Amino acid sequence: MIGSSQAITICGFYGNHNLGDEAMLSGLLTLLPDSDPVTVFSDDPADTAQRYGVSAIARQGRRAAFGRWRQLLGSRAFVLGGGDLLRDSQQSSIAQRWLQPMQRAIALGRPTLALGLSVGEIFRPESEALIPAVLNRVNLVAVRDRASQAKLQALGVRQPVQVMSDLALAALSGQPAPLPQVGRSPHLGISVRHLARRGPSVDPHLGPTLLKELAAVTDALVERYDAVVHFLPLRTHSQHYHPWDDDYVATLQLLQYSRHSARCVVHRSFPRLEDLTRLLSSLDGVIGMRLHSLILAAGQGVPVVGLAYDPKVSGFMAEIDQSHRTLPLEAVEQAAVLAQVDDLLRDRAAARESVWQGIQRYRQPMASVEAAIAQVLGGAR
Repeated sequence: MIGSSQAITICGFYGNHNLGDEAMLSGLLTLLPDSDPVTVFSDDPADTAQRYGVSAIARQGRRAAFGRWRQLLGSRAFVLGGGDLLRDSQQSSIAQRWLQPMQRAIALGRPTLALGLSVGEIFRPESEALIPAVLNRVNLVAVRDRASQAKLQALGVRQPVQVMSDLALAALSGQPAPLPQVGRSPHLGISVRHLARRGPSVDPHLGPTLLKELAAVTDALVERYDAVVHFLPLRTHSQHYHPWDDDYVATLQLLQYSRHSARCVVHRSFPRLEDLTRLLSSLDGVIGMRLHSLILAAGQGVPVVGLAYDPKVSGFMAEIDQSHRTLPLEAVEQAAVLAQVDDLLRDRAAARESVWQGIQRYRQPMASVEAAIAQVLGGAR
């Protein structure tokens, strides 16, 4: 589907079959005026158009470059977000790549919004210079945790940086899931991912050790609680495998080390976001590496244990007052994870109430952010 003139243009990590990013896009669309057409820069325009009923054009590639320029020229506002787009990898400046279309929108005089971002590891000089140079010219900057706000201010972003809740929460009903049936065996979710192409603090060689520890956790949950363990792939494709970042492949690698793999429910993929959120709402808890396995569970009042491979995970867990249920990768071992699960299952109602109250506090700044969005977009007409 081609772009739309006078549309609001959105750019993010969309069309990559990552349900966390798709949840953010779904939430972002609820924050925009219903009457405004939307065009999304996507890595799978056909999928994005089909999922959301919006216009979509290819985010990358020379063949679509003219279409992207034409879209920016005809758009009335540009939105970058959400996600961890402001970071560096050991291979390149991820931030530089994402800020390029925003620079073009600024050059064309379009109102610009950076929404629902987080700031990861920044260690490249070009990123350190570019981020404040661009964001100081943006009309509205709102990040999804206070740690990211502090990082932007330290980098030299002088304009106000608001803190908002993750965009994915806007895709949920806003109501807690009912308590699971009393007396049933616990149903627990585990989300794992690969560690390739992150910042220098993430050692990809930790992957096999991490998977072995989580396999031991899986076996202990089955043996100790007669638990039903669901493996939750957030980034995967039902028709093929991603070469270096596929949650289903990571799950299969984990289960090679498990004695009870036959007792686990291994989901191949979730065709729709609703399929994932429905399952999450039925669980007693989630042990998650993927950030949005935690956000979409906690956003329904389901207790979570965060495995912090990246600052965005610890940042979210701090925002919902669950830092005590967060483990850095180097601390992820069977005993430590089981201690967390034992604690949340000991008093399931209290654990759910704790995470739900944290989510409610996290949501509170959204009213002011929504008003700021409306002000920027209203002035763009």
